[in-house]
Amino acid sequence: MKDLEFLPEHHVRARRNQRLRLTRMWLLTVLTLSMVCWAVFSHARIASVKAQLAGVTDKMTVINYEGQKAVLNQLRRQELAYQGQEKLLERLAADPRGHRARLLREICRMVPDQVVLTRVEIDRQARLQRGAARAPVTTSLRRGMKAPEPPKEMVDRIRIEGFAKDDLSLARFLQNMNDGETFEQGELGFSKDAVYNDCPVRVFTATFFAVVTPAAAAEATNSD
Repeated sequence: MKDLEFLPEHHVRARRNQRLRLTRMWLLTVLTLSMVCWAVFSHARIASVKAQLAGVTDKMTVINYEGQKAVLNQLRRQELAYQGQEKLLERLAADPRGHRARLLREICRMVPDQVVLTRVEIDRQARLQRGAARAPVTTSLRRGMKAPEPPKEMVDRIRIEGFAKDDLSLARFLQNMNDGETFEQGELGFSKDAVYNDCPVRVFTATFFAVVTPAAAAEATNSD
């Protein structure tokens, strides 16, 4: 049953409009508060993301710096090794015995990047000529005649010390030396594991021979 309204019609409409305005005001207040809260939360979230990004950027900067520092240290070690080889070359090139300087240049040409030489010794010696057979002892020799001297030749004995990055680098160096025309078939003295500048390496020694040509022997004699 519909309630009877004894108030004037305009008063009823005014009361309804007042309730409607009050409802709209509350809705507008709630919407405003929601927008303010959302803005504050968004700013806080953006600040948090920026802080995380700054931390990651700083960490990446440190990582890149450490990586570049390691690469620079490795390049400095290689530069020092090359400078040592260059000084050794200059010292031997100044020697009037140019044959030995040529031998050293040939050795350096055979050295791969993964091998560093620490010591090279070259000494000249005489040996029995390869392929020469000893003369048989005959009856005349038994009677006191002097036996003929077996033919000899002069050779340079090259003893090399150094270290290689691994066995493959050492094998490549030895193969380069053996494949060339300057040096005879050499032999590996020894090789063992070691540590150089906190890096594992293979320390080795090897011996090779180079036949001294008559021109090189005459050159050494003149320089003496």
